[in-house]
Amino acid sequence: MTFEPTWAIVASPTSSLLEEFGDEQNRDYRFTWIRAPAFTLYGLMRICFTDEAPQFMRCLEERSADMNSDGSPQVMYGIDGRRELTEESLDHLEGYRQSRPVRVGNGAYDQLQLDIYSELMDSVYLYNKYRTPISYDLWVHVRRLVDWVCDNWRCESTSFTRS
Repeated sequence: MTFEPTWAIVASPTSSLLEEFGDEQNRDYRFTWIRAPAFTLYGLMRICFTDEAPQFMRCLEERSADMNSDGSPQVMYGIDGRRELTEESLDHLEGYRQSRPVRVGNGAYDQLQLDIYSELMDSVYLYNKYRTPISYDLWVHVRRLVDWVCDNWRCESTSFTRS
């Protein structure tokens, strides 16, 4: 599923569905992760749907231009491009089959997940090779990302959050 104005890919149209009943592990997935357009672009290019690829590349380019103050991109954004996805529990509501808590937002937006960089780079490479050379502006953003990864790849993703 995509949000046509931004071509953001919705990870899932769900919020607060439990992984297992009786567990409190539920999340709001109504957002777009960097890896979603990267995988979609990769898939489209592999099956020769090259006319659709520019929209997803534009989505990736916009997100790669929108860095955190430390030079890294967020792992996920609102489908409208918003950055603040603060997670909160709505204790006055009950979810599917009386599950609780009901959550909106997703605290993962502030995590370091180093896997997104390889997916992003692979997509940029494939698009550049099989569709259209990337723009100079995107190249500048990609270089900045690569420099950031080289400086920070040893950070532990489980303990790194931005405040």
